[in-house]
Amino acid sequence: MPAVDTARAILSTLEDLGLTHVLYCPGSRSAPFAYALEAGAFGGDARPVLDERSAGFAAVGLARTGALPAIIVTSGTAVAELAPAVLEASHARLPLLVLSADRPGELRGVGASQATDQAGFFGTHVRASIDLEPQEASPSLVGHLTRAVAAACGAPSGTPGPVQVNVAFRDPLTPVRPASASGNEAGASFVPRPAQVVAAFPVPVRWEGVVGPAAAGLIVAGEGASPFAREWSEASGFPLLAEPASGAWSGGGVTPFEQTLVASSLGRTEGITLRNMRLDSLQADEKILDILRSCGADVSVAPADASARGDMPGDLQNISVTATGRRLKAFEVDATHCPDLFPILAVLAAHCDGTSRIAGVGRLTQKESNRAETIYAEFRTLGARIDIRGDEMFVTGGPLHGGDVRSHNDHRIAMSLIVAGLFTPEPVRLDDVKCIDKSFPSFLDLLARQE
Repeated sequence: MPAVDTARAILSTLEDLGLTHVLYCPGSRSAPFAYALEAGAFGGDARPVLDERSAGFAAVGLARTGALPAIIVTSGTAVAELAPAVLEASHARLPLLVLSADRPGELRGVGASQATDQAGFFGTHVRASIDLEPQEASPSLVGHLTRAVAAACGAPSGTPGPVQVNVAFRDPLTPVRPASASGNEAGASFVPRPAQVVAAFPVPVRWEGVVGPAAAGLIVAGEGASPFAREWSEASGFPLLAEPASGAWSGGGVTPFEQTLVASSLGRTEGITLRNMRLDSLQADEKILDILRSCGADVSVAPADASARGDMPGDLQNISVTATGRRLKAFEVDATHCPDLFPILAVLAAHCDGTSRIAGVGRLTQKESNRAETIYAEFRTLGARIDIRGDEMFVTGGPLHGGDVRSHNDHRIAMSLIVAGLFTPEPVRLDDVKCIDKSFPSFLDLLARQE
């Protein structure tokens, strides 16, 4: 059977199997496909592409849209030009066919120029590699092509990907008669019509069946994942590492993974315990415990161990704050009677999902600095999203970054900026830390011991 007739049978059969696009790269050995395309053997979208690499990545792009494309290349090094696209399709689980024209067996391995060993060229990076010797259109040919399309669509493995069909052609590579005289005879009438191949799709698994009772974890969304990855991350508090092509970025608001890791339970200890604390103090700072609870943290209070309290007077407590495995949520609080909490509440709000509202801004003008203006200026330098409206401060959660900031000779501002720097990928450089000695001279030493 002439090579052009074989090419017509291959293309018409593949169209019946669901092939949608053909990208043809011109060449001598692949000429039978060109004549078959000119004769109308393929009714889908067919177009010439001069460069094989360009054709390969164009096919990858088509496969991403749900198409089933085929790339036709001539023999020799042209096949090797498709390697980057084939590997990309393999890793991304994208179905596509490589139809590589080849010499017949008797002309292989004879030392001639461009006599590349093409069969199985892509190794394990294709789902199947089929080597077709010159043959007549027959049920056997249809069977080979059906298996090729099935493998590309993910049957039986469930993993779609590229497939190579290496087609050997003997001379003559041109039509025995003009292609226009062939009429509708492309593909002999005795060749059976193949059954449609249906693509295999992954079976969804419930979140609970995968994670179970895990309190800390990591979600990795590879290419072709789904928006559910983001929903899982939001529901569980687990950091999400998502490729741009994963689908998990839809809707925006994705936090860079460095910040997510640092702010999550994977990036810190499971909890912190403050020992020998007095809750009967005249200071109003203990309100932070209620705020942490409203954010979703687990806060517990227990009497201090008598053997550890030494000579410290008063009713001492150990306070434990632990991660719950969920992201912290935005909070609302009236800090009119605890204005010293404003700076650290700004840090906390930056790590909460949503926008937190803190009332009592009017009390901040009488502190060591005008804390409203200072918080607004210095935390915005670190990337915080802060807005002040009347007596209320609004902080929207989001990643912070490093930078040069000023303490304004305010011990509370200085300590809160240092704490903020614990959660930034770049360093936070503070102009002055001496002001911390006013209330907590051992603050920096205590932090250093926690490293």
